[in-house]
Amino acid sequence: MLSISNSSSGNSLNVVESKSCDHSTIDCGTAMERQRRPKPWALAASRYAIPQILGEWIVLDQGIILGPVGLIARGIARGSRSPKVILHPLYMPVDYKDTGSMIGHDCHFVGDFHPFKTADDGERYMLELVRVVQDTVFPFLEEYGTLEGYLGWCKRANNQMSNRLGDPHFLYRQAATAIILRSDEEAAGALLAVQQIAANHPAAPTWLQELSSQAADLHSQLDADPAAVRKTLLSGVNEQRRRRGLPATAG
Repeated sequence: MLSISNSSSGNSLNVVESKSCDHSTIDCGTAMERQRRPKPWALAASRYAIPQILGEWIVLDQGIILGPVGLIARGIARGSRSPKVILHPLYMPVDYKDTGSMIGHDCHFVGDFHPFKTADDGERYMLELVRVVQDTVFPFLEEYGTLEGYLGWCKRANNQMSNRLGDPHFLYRQAATAIILRSDEEAAGALLAVQQIAANHPAAPTWLQELSSQAADLHSQLDADPAAVRKTLLSGVNEQRRRRGLPATAG
């Protein structure tokens, strides 16, 4: 584990493109990978970025997470070409296909982010990162990093879809967030929309069929006992944290 100025945890991250529409995820790597020596990105972040960014940060091999971590993990991942903003709900059903931490696809890093191989060569990159975090990332996380903000972000993303229903993954995340916020009717509508998208697809891919099935199951559970569904989602938070190399909740 990498010890730095605020809070830290070793982990391995890389960006992989989702098979759905315009959003990506962050692959968190294996437990064995998390025990390797810290990577240059993490060392450079701890030296040049963390001391200049306000707040408590957990440093991963190729990303940083803003603490304290609540129900939504907020932070920055290295990305293949430029950094990406992590905006990951930790209360998603544990059987939801886990391709890694989700990102805020519409928060863009505009700057000079040339790749580097050693921590010593990462100073320019990290100073640029600090500038973008202060100017762009913090306002984005403040607006969308809460339950209410994230729900609104999902709804906005879905309203922009040409099918007039939304993106299946964003709808599923919207539903889970609405359940946590006790907006059960809104959650049910989002889950039905996921199923409708699959039904409208002439040859729905396997991932969409599976997601539609999960949405149907969650809708049935919500209809039977909303309180039990909320409890189940919240009970999976520590498992979601473990998968991302984040500290468990207190107690």
